[in-house]
Amino acid sequence: MKFIEQSIKHECDKFKKNHTVTIMRKFYDSDRSQTNHLATTRTYVASANKLTFTAPIYLRFQDMRKTLTKSGRMRPVTKVYNTYVYGIYYSLVDTLMFGLTEEVRLQIKSQWQK
Repeated sequence: MKFIEQSIKHECDKFKKNHTVTIMRKFYDSDRSQTNHLATTRTYVASANKLTFTAPIYLRFQDMRKTLTKSGRMRPVTKVYNTYVYGIYYSLVDTLMFGLTEEVRLQIKSQWQK
């Protein structure tokens, strides 16, 4: 259980850092008040078996916005929600599936015996 909790907290910290950098980069020039609001209203809570992320609803709509490229294709303007949420999900699944090596098992076993 400790391995799962540590994995979730590690991924939460990584998610918070990377997400903040992206939001500041994508929105800083366009609207400073929106950037500050996004930077201060997001919450990340990592508990023993759950990672909870809350953000303003308009952040989801930012991912849905599309623009027309020179070649005539539609592409997303910003990727600030789904890319990161699914990225953290797949990274956490990968860590939990393949990160429990024999070394980690021995470390957990030694902690339980204390």
